[in-house]
Amino acid sequence: MAFIQNGTDWTVEHPKGFFQPGVLALTQSSRILYRWRSVPSEKNLNGTVARPTPTHVWCGVEASLIAGDATGNADHDDNPEIDNAPPPRALFMIALIANGWFLGVKSFVYSPGVAPPPVRFMKALARWPVFIALWVTAFVYLPPLWVSLGLATWLAWIVRDIRKSLGRMDIQEEIKTRP
Repeated sequence: MAFIQNGTDWTVEHPKGFFQPGVLALTQSSRILYRWRSVPSEKNLNGTVARPTPTHVWCGVEASLIAGDATGNADHDDNPEIDNAPPPRALFMIALIANGWFLGVKSFVYSPGVAPPPVRFMKALARWPVFIALWVTAFVYLPPLWVSLGLATWLAWIVRDIRKSLGRMDIQEEIKTRP
């Protein structure tokens, strides 16, 4: 919960954090034709990407309808065809650093009244050229020893924050996968 709440100016009120999207298709007799739910992780930007495509869902529903009531409820779809492939883990962490304005890792949680996480993800990545240009300028105009010490200190700070954040995400993933 600490990673999800990090950087928000409102309190998460649901006891499990956030409601996550899912798809459930039922017949009038309550037979499950298709089911899928999002499980937040770094692989799907904490639940903001990697949804099943409408075509994939509809094909699953149609297959269940054709199979008939004798087949029972459809199993959970653990490997759907997804709409947006998640970014590589390194790119995700780079975006989280920029989202925290280079002072720490900040998640792309939903916040009322702000742009959706994928839009903020791209805006965060666009901050990197300016950040790098500032470091290059510092190396050109300031004493290299002091700038190097500053950069080394910043790197140590960010690596510590990344490790702490990844530990929180891994703990969340472990809790979700327990039977």
